[in-house]
Amino acid sequence: MEDLNDVEAFLAALKECDDNVPHKMGLGEKKTYVLIQMMEIMHSNRVYVFCSDDFKARQSIASLETPVHCISILGVFYKLMKMGKEKSEMQEYYDHLAAFLKKQTEYKVWSISGHQRDGVPIQQVFDEMYDEKFQMLRNGDLKYIK
Repeated sequence: MEDLNDVEAFLAALKECDDNVPHKMGLGEKKTYVLIQMMEIMHSNRVYVFCSDDFKARQSIASLETPVHCISILGVFYKLMKMGKEKSEMQEYYDHLAAFLKKQTEYKVWSISGHQRDGVPIQQVFDEMYDEKFQMLRNGDLKYIK
């Protein structure tokens, strides 16, 4: 590529490189990581990435050498609570999430020791979040602190 300011040429070269990468090699996380780094460079601040509620998917991003800050669906409710949103105001949205998840009756949260994840009923997680019994980890998981 001769002209680095030629966005179309850059995107064409990027697509060509991407097309040559073998699929099913777990490269989605690596692509996400590169995108996150570029966003941090371009915007000069911390970037939060919405990460899947799938534990293994979050771990692959959170275990990288350079910190990547993930936020999960539970993390969104945690952040809103920390921003001062009242429990009564957020309950309706949380109920809609629980209805959407249908068959999922509990969330996995880290124990106080941090050595294991325990299944906790969905409503109990919400109640205890507002009782400030959790902290949010860098990978978007919740961990008991009380």
